[in-house]
Amino acid sequence: MDKATFDQMHQQDRMANDKLAEGIAGFTKALENLESLLTQRLVQLENTTVSHAAEEIFHSYDLDGDGFITREEWMGSDAVFDALDENHDGKITPEELGTGLGALLHLASA
Repeated sequence: MDKATFDQMHQQDRMANDKLAEGIAGFTKALENLESLLTQRLVQLENTTVSHAAEEIFHSYDLDGDGFITREEWMGSDAVFDALDENHDGKITPEELGTGLGALLHLASA
């Protein structure tokens, strides 16, 4: 049987056409769902990576372990400290550091 004969026979078989269309639609939906799940997982991994990096950096600067990085503990520039200290209370929290690193990574990838 050649391709032309197969295509003609397939075209005449309504059930074969319906099942093929159903299979293609199901496969397409499964592929779209997989893409959505992979996108969500990528976002989770990126956030986890930023959080983990922020946590490691935070602990290396929080010398007295009080949960804050003070200006005295900070080994970087005053400008960076001021940018990370969102509420300007003289202390950087883990959340402020995480936000700053996340923004930095976002800018770097843009």
